[in-house]
Amino acid sequence: MGIIMLRTISAKTLHPTQDQLLSSANRKGIKNRKRSYLSRRNLIEEKNTNLEQPKVNYSNRHLNLLNIRARTQGTTPLPNFSPPLFVNIEQSKQVFSKATWNRMNLITPLLMSFQARGIGNFVRHSGAGNFNTAVHALLQANRVLLCTGFNVAENMPETDGPLGTALLAYACFRADKYVVLVADQHNARLVRTQLSVLDAACLKNVVIEEVRASSQAPSGLWENVLDRHQPDAVVHTEVPGRNKDGKYLNMRGIEISDFNAALDSIADLANARGLNTISVGDGGNEAGMGNIKGIPKALNGEEMQAVIPAAHQVIAWNSNLGAIAMGEFIMSAAGKGPSCDEKQFAKLLEALFLKGAVDGVTRGKNIDEKVENSASPGHYGFTCVDGARSAVHLGNLLQVQDIAHNVPLIFPANTSKKNTL
Repeated sequence: MGIIMLRTISAKTLHPTQDQLLSSANRKGIKNRKRSYLSRRNLIEEKNTNLEQPKVNYSNRHLNLLNIRARTQGTTPLPNFSPPLFVNIEQSKQVFSKATWNRMNLITPLLMSFQARGIGNFVRHSGAGNFNTAVHALLQANRVLLCTGFNVAENMPETDGPLGTALLAYACFRADKYVVLVADQHNARLVRTQLSVLDAACLKNVVIEEVRASSQAPSGLWENVLDRHQPDAVVHTEVPGRNKDGKYLNMRGIEISDFNAALDSIADLANARGLNTISVGDGGNEAGMGNIKGIPKALNGEEMQAVIPAAHQVIAWNSNLGAIAMGEFIMSAAGKGPSCDEKQFAKLLEALFLKGAVDGVTRGKNIDEKVENSASPGHYGFTCVDGARSAVHLGNLLQVQDIAHNVPLIFPANTSKKNTL
């Protein structure tokens, strides 16, 4: 399949209106909904598919009252957002064998193994899913939409996000799922390079929607993306999420709205449609990390926490790792083996820097370069992903692959397919 190129023009930023908010009633567990899908040919040619939209009710009364108060006091209103699916973790657990569920649980300590940024204090709200339920949702999905891209400064995409997204896209492709990627031009370039290293056939079959690196988007752009691709699951890996003031901030507290696409709007619209939304984040300022307690403020004291939530929230010390871990379990369930070996992984890391990515912590451009922390003299980071040297990330990959592949596991069948996993 060819690559779809979608470039945007400057327009008003999307904020869902009250009539787009979906009632949380009758949301139980992880659901598969029967959908009438377009053919692959029509997905490319059809630009304005008219889907019957669900009836929605405004269910966030408290947020509405805050917005009314903000308008009367002359302050910035909080952005409206839609509540995600309620996830019953115990219900999800019942469809796995005990051994497989326990094996999946081994991933969480690895995801939480580095807590310098405070992720150990993060607490999901009741009804939010975790890594295990996210894997379950992806196993059940036939069509997956992946979003990535966090530009820490103008024309400076970071290495965290594109690598994990590429490996997750590759896993979904190998598991015979329809895969579409949405990213700005900088991060789309990074993911294309990653996919070309992994598998040229995968690159040809993954649909890439390339958008402008700006929070200003044409009216209806994100709805159009969802309408044409009709995903069962939507995954955001290391994507900026707007805070309570509607701004996008990096971990330093600097506003980055002018050079990051408002991809968290896709998560919000997917929530409104009752889709499984999955967020992978490491700091709390990422799309889908709304409603989490314990997220710290930015380094300059600004409130950076994202407000738009996701149904399944995967917290990891670097977001690549969370996406990679999901991908390895998808590969395991499909009987495909590990996604890549050590040499390929090294090439993937090198390719990020060759295409202009920077380490989001050190801002370095040379892999494994030692860089002193300007905010903390005497403390150093290593340029690769989130200040940790490449050997650390390779070690994490091998640990994940050992957990996912080296013990026979039994996965739940995808009941929406004739052939089961």
